[in-house]
Amino acid sequence: PMFGIVRDTMMLALSDTDDPDRERLLSAFGGDCVRISRIRACLEAAETVLGADTITANDQRLPQCLEACKTVETVLMDLGLGWQLQQSCDSRRCRGRGQRRAAPL
Repeated sequence: PMFGIVRDTMMLALSDTDDPDRERLLSAFGGDCVRISRIRACLEAAETVLGADTITANDQRLPQCLEACKTVETVLMDLGLGWQLQQSCDSRRCRGRGQRRAAPL
């Protein structure tokens, strides 16, 4: 159910007709882009752990959630947050491999 909830949350933010300027989407996923990069990292880890054989035609929540995540990332890049998104994703990748980034001076 977690994948469905996250997917639905992202899709609601993307399709909110009362938010043409994407302020709610930015509030939820923008800024430093940590939330969306964490979501991406969790989804990719789940995909790796669960494997493609557990994803069936009857349960497409994980692939749909990944697609929604990619769409949110695209919107954030279109809104000028590409650098923040890249930095956050790079930081997640380093932590995921057990590495630590050096703290800025």
